Amino acid sequence: VLGERIERQLYAVLENLIRAKYTRLRRAILEQVNLELEILRFQLRLAKDLRCLPLKSYGLAARHITDVGRQVGGWYRQSRE
Repeated sequence: VLGERIERQLYAVLENLIRAKYTRLRRAILEQVNLELEILRFQLRLAKDLRCLPLKSYGLAARHITDVGRQVGGWYRQSRE
């Protein structure tokens, strides 16, 4: 169940990033992406703590999520509405 929720959260992030790409009013969407990334961080941490996700995989996923978060933050700061 947790793996399925993580997968759905990833799809939500992807869908909102695509929406943000094709609209001029993207700040609200990017704020939503930041919230979704934060939820995803907690879900991954829970999966690691429950030993559903190996530590090495958790570390890799956490780094990628941090990278995406930085890119979203830069895009947010760059966008002017």
